Amino acid sequence: MPAGRVLEVSCTVSGPPGAPRPTATWRLLPARIGERAVAELAALWVEALEGVAAHGTRPGAGGHTPSDLSLVSLSQDEIDDLVSEWE
Repeated sequence: MPAGRVLEVSCTVSGPPGAPRPTATWRLLPARIGERAVAELAALWVEALEGVAAHGTRPGAGGHTPSDLSLVSLSQDEIDDLVSEWE
């Protein structure tokens, strides 16, 4: 039976508030993709994740999205308008 995936990455984030720790498990089908290629991809993934984390620490980064506000129904434009009005 053929394999369903050549590469599978499972990611989780755990740890105390303020100190999240991401973990990724990489599984591959060796006959279809080499370990070296996966190692290079994993290194690029870590680099991208570090860039996202660094961006999140900059002043002005972040904000709210509609999925953050489950008790009200606001569009992103409405949220942005409220933030600019009350900053």
